[in-house]
Amino acid sequence: MTWTYSGDPTASDLDGVRFLVGDVDEDEQLLSDEEIEYLLSQYSDSRMAAARAARAIAARFARQVDERVGDMALTLSQRVRHFTALADELESRVGAPPGYVEPHDALFEVEAETEEREAIWEEED
Repeated sequence: MTWTYSGDPTASDLDGVRFLVGDVDEDEQLLSDEEIEYLLSQYSDSRMAAARAARAIAARFARQVDERVGDMALTLSQRVRHFTALADELESRVGAPPGYVEPHDALFEVEAETEEREAIWEEED
């Protein structure tokens, strides 16, 4: 898997998504190029792809737990809250409700075929 960032969010949709979610530090990579390219292929708006990227990052951090040893605490749950709030913000910028999932075009094709078959069956009854 690869990770690239040109430093110019206008250079490509991939760089734009990285910029929007803050995945710009090569030493702390959050998503691979392939993962971002997948999201870009699933969503028609790169800002929505960035929102889904933020949710994917939040899901990864959700697997980690907060820890406390004596007076020292490591609160990893802050990362989950941060990336979830970021996803909500990015979704609101494109007019989508928080947590919105844009269906892939193939889903529309399946739904259209199903509706067409149901209409034919209704006509036969």
